[in-house]
Amino acid sequence: MQPSPPPEPAEVLPGLPPPTVPRPRWIAYVDLDAFYVSCELRDRPELRGHAVIVGPPPAHGPSRGVVLSASYEARAFGVRSALPAAIAARMCPEATWIAPDFAKYERVSGEVRELLRRQSDTVIPFSIDEAAVVLEVDDPERARAAAEEIQRELRRALDLPASIGVATTRLVAKIATGEVEDSRGSAPNRARGGKIGGKKRAEALTPERRREIAQNAAAQRRKRNQ
Repeated sequence: MQPSPPPEPAEVLPGLPPPTVPRPRWIAYVDLDAFYVSCELRDRPELRGHAVIVGPPPAHGPSRGVVLSASYEARAFGVRSALPAAIAARMCPEATWIAPDFAKYERVSGEVRELLRRQSDTVIPFSIDEAAVVLEVDDPERARAAAEEIQRELRRALDLPASIGVATTRLVAKIATGEVEDSRGSAPNRARGGKIGGKKRAEALTPERRREIAQNAAAQRRKRNQ
């Protein structure tokens, strides 16, 4: 990543203090991977590496319920959140089903927010498994390093994988996180960028990459309107 050129010095009028330059602000958008399943795997580590689905267990009888969360091993069979449970059971018959425990998920979500607040004074939750973390740092490399630290701490302290997108706006950071999820395949705990400890690390989006994302979105809209 090429460093940006230094800004031109601002004119200082006699008798007045020099104007202050706003400090850049970066947003790390944290998305906990397969959150409900990840919570269950903390309690049942013997299921790691196996197809696991959180939802109404088929063994309890016919249900109109849907899949709430699926491990990446189950996703390899096409199982996704919101898929009818009956269809998911046919697509992945060897999956282990776990009935949801929403009290547990709320408790773990609170633990995540507490950890994030130790990394930043400003944490904005958007759902039980997503939050934006404001990073008061000067440059994209420091923002990336801060996101990597958040990712490591989530894994170390709470045993939870997370995808993180980093940008100067929440929207672009969330888009980056979505791109990570779309390209993840079966590997857990990825984020934009190069490898770190066998896993992907967070990458601050450059202005060129943000323009590319906007251009791709515009092209998709034109294609749908044709």
